[in-house]
Amino acid sequence: PFAYGTIERVFAEIKKRIPSFNPQTICDFGSGPGTAIWALNQMWPTEPNKRQLSIIDLSVSMLEMNRRMMDLTGMHKEMASVDY
Repeated sequence: PFAYGTIERVFAEIKKRIPSFNPQTICDFGSGPGTAIWALNQMWPTEPNKRQLSIIDLSVSMLEMNRRMMDLTGMHKEMASVDY
Protein backbone atom coordinates (compact mmCIF):
# COMPACT_ATOMS: atom_id res chain seq x y z
CA PRO A 1 0.00 0.00 0.00
CA PHE A 2 2.77 2.49 0.81
CA ALA A 3 4.66 1.91 -2.44
CA TYR A 4 1.45 2.04 -4.46
CA GLY A 5 0.43 5.34 -2.87
CA THR A 6 3.81 6.90 -3.55
CA ILE A 7 3.86 5.78 -7.17
CA GLU A 8 0.27 6.90 -7.67
CA ARG A 9 1.15 10.37 -6.34
CA VAL A 10 4.08 10.68 -8.77
CA PHE A 11 1.86 9.57 -11.67
CA ALA A 12 -0.83 12.08 -10.63
CA GLU A 13 1.76 14.87 -10.77
CA ILE A 14 2.88 13.77 -14.22
CA LYS A 15 -0.73 13.65 -15.43
CA LYS A 16 -1.37 17.10 -14.00
CA ARG A 17 1.71 18.64 -15.61
CA ILE A 18 1.49 16.79 -18.94
CA PRO A 19 -2.21 16.05 -19.58
CA SER A 20 -1.56 14.56 -23.02
CA PHE A 21 0.92 11.97 -21.65
CA ASN A 22 -0.44 8.43 -22.00
CA PRO A 23 2.31 5.80 -21.86
CA GLN A 24 1.85 2.81 -24.14
CA THR A 25 5.33 1.24 -23.94
CA ILE A 26 6.56 0.60 -20.41
CA CYS A 27 9.74 -0.89 -19.00
CA ASP A 28 9.30 -1.64 -15.28
CA PHE A 29 12.82 -2.28 -13.99
CA GLY A 30 12.80 -3.74 -10.48
CA SER A 31 9.12 -4.50 -10.88
CA GLY A 32 8.62 -6.61 -7.77
CA PRO A 33 4.97 -7.73 -7.73
CA GLY A 34 4.06 -5.10 -10.35
CA THR A 35 3.00 -2.23 -8.12
CA ALA A 36 3.91 0.47 -10.66
CA ILE A 37 2.03 -1.34 -13.42
CA TRP A 38 -1.14 -1.45 -11.31
CA ALA A 39 -0.86 2.26 -10.51
CA LEU A 40 -0.16 3.08 -14.15
CA ASN A 41 -3.23 1.16 -15.35
CA GLN A 42 -5.40 2.99 -12.84
CA MET A 43 -4.05 6.43 -13.83
CA TRP A 44 -3.95 5.86 -17.60
CA PRO A 45 -6.45 3.23 -18.70
CA THR A 46 -5.80 2.09 -22.24
CA GLU A 47 -7.62 0.34 -25.02
CA PRO A 48 -7.12 -3.42 -25.10
CA ASN A 49 -4.03 -4.60 -26.97
CA LYS A 50 -2.35 -1.19 -27.07
CA ARG A 51 0.10 -1.22 -24.15
CA GLN A 52 3.43 -3.06 -24.29
CA LEU A 53 5.15 -4.06 -21.04
CA SER A 54 8.68 -5.17 -20.31
CA ILE A 55 8.92 -6.43 -16.73
CA ILE A 56 12.39 -6.85 -15.27
CA ASP A 57 13.35 -8.08 -11.81
CA LEU A 58 16.28 -10.06 -10.43
CA SER A 59 13.96 -12.11 -8.24
CA VAL A 60 12.38 -15.00 -10.09
CA SER A 61 9.77 -15.31 -7.32
CA MET A 62 8.71 -11.65 -7.81
CA LEU A 63 8.40 -12.20 -11.56
CA GLU A 64 6.28 -15.29 -10.93
CA MET A 65 4.09 -13.40 -8.46
CA ASN A 66 3.71 -10.59 -10.99
CA ARG A 67 2.74 -13.07 -13.70
CA ARG A 68 0.25 -14.88 -11.42
CA MET A 69 -1.41 -11.62 -10.39
CA MET A 70 -1.77 -10.57 -14.02
CA ASP A 71 -3.22 -13.98 -14.90
CA LEU A 72 -5.67 -13.97 -11.98
CA THR A 73 -6.98 -10.50 -12.80
CA GLY A 74 -6.87 -10.89 -16.57
CA MET A 75 -4.67 -7.79 -16.89
CA HIS A 76 -2.32 -9.52 -19.33
CA LYS A 77 -5.25 -9.93 -21.76
CA GLU A 78 -5.51 -6.13 -21.96
CA MET A 79 -1.90 -5.74 -23.13
CA ALA A 80 -0.49 -5.99 -26.63
CA SER A 81 2.53 -7.76 -25.16
CA VAL A 82 4.08 -8.59 -21.80
CA ASP A 83 7.73 -9.64 -21.72
CA TYR A 84 9.39 -10.98 -18.57
